[in-house]
Amino acid sequence: MKILVAVTGLILIICVLVGASVPDSETQKNDTVAVIETEAPKGYVVRDWRGKIAVFRAGEGVPESVTGTRTETLPKADVKRVKDGIAADDKKQLDKILEDFCS
Repeated sequence: MKILVAVTGLILIICVLVGASVPDSETQKNDTVAVIETEAPKGYVVRDWRGKIAVFRAGEGVPESVTGTRTETLPKADVKRVKDGIAADDKKQLDKILEDFCS
C-alpha cells in the first residue's frame, strides 16, 4: 500500500512539473494577437474627405492633407476607387496616385 501511494504521488508531481513548463496553445495565441495589435499600419490611403481627394495615414480617421481636387470631377470608375480608398505603401506610390488624380 505504501508503495502504491508513493508511486501515485511521484506520478502526480511529475505531471504537475511537466504541465507547468509547457505553455498551452491558448497562451501562445494570445501572445501572437497582442503583437499583431500593437503594430501600427504602414503607408497611406487616398480617399474622399468631404468631397475632395485626401491623404490619410493608414489606420487614421483624420486626413494628413486634403487636395483641392473635387472627387465628383473624376470619371465614375475613379470616384468609386477613391471612395473605397486607394492604398499606397510608400511616399513614391502616394505621389504617383496623387499625380494621376490631381494633375
